[in-house]
Amino acid sequence: MEPPKSAMTLLLVVLLLISQMRTSRIPNGTSKGIPFLRQSKPLIPSAQVLRSFGIFDKVATEGNIDRKIEKYIHTLLPSNCEDAQIWSRLAHSDTGGVVGLLIPGIGFKNVFCDVSDEGGNWTVFQRRKTGNVDFFRNWADYVNGFGDFENIWLGLEALHQMTREGDYELKINMITTDEVHLSAKYRNFRIGPGSTNYILNVSGYSGNATDSLASHNNQPFSTKDADHDAYPSWNCASRWGGAWWYTSCYDSNLNGNFGRVDESGITWSHLTVPGTLQYLGYSEMKFRRRF
Repeated sequence: MEPPKSAMTLLLVVLLLISQMRTSRIPNGTSKGIPFLRQSKPLIPSAQVLRSFGIFDKVATEGNIDRKIEKYIHTLLPSNCEDAQIWSRLAHSDTGGVVGLLIPGIGFKNVFCDVSDEGGNWTVFQRRKTGNVDFFRNWADYVNGFGDFENIWLGLEALHQMTREGDYELKINMITTDEVHLSAKYRNFRIGPGSTNYILNVSGYSGNATDSLASHNNQPFSTKDADHDAYPSWNCASRWGGAWWYTSCYDSNLNGNFGRVDESGITWSHLTVPGTLQYLGYSEMKFRRRF
């Protein structure tokens, strides 16, 4: 008598998890004062490995697999970097790296988790380190995500799904073009659903930068082909070469043009002189569940 297919599926998942757990070390170097993070293998199975068995595409669609098995899979695989940090410790990685998360409402997605900054558990959802990835992109790209793990945009839908329940905090690390290191931290962070055009909810600033997100609070996201800003005469995303929670238009623009030292560059207002823009050579945005 053959075992039930659902039991065989669960057994296969467990065997994959065990076989794929391995040490994943990230060599250190420097670039503009930021540790150079390079990941050769995921800390847990990659999306490609698991999808090659046709398992998680089925899990993401209700009705194609037994719901009990889906529950087990959600238990076995982390859905956030807080849970994934347990895996990274087992893999003897004390810096961070790429992990596979099973995100509710999204499915399986490779994500960069930072396990070192202020105790770790951070999900990195935006990073600008080089000009290798174009960030002047359309709405669909910003909803779904794009980039590599040096230049990341995780995706608005993933951000919403991962922050919709519970309390989360946001941290932004920045390096100016003249090598000044700055950070801005927000006690409260959440991204609204697509029906609100992924409205930004952020408050509770602290840090050694300035609060250049306050004016963007409660604003929807805009891209060059989806104008949701408050400016009546033009599309702020098209005008300034980015995509952001624009008002009319911005105090910060971290998805601007990399390497530009003008208003269409990667900018954060009021850092050194009130009423002026500061141009950045590096930015990183990440969130975690608030302790």
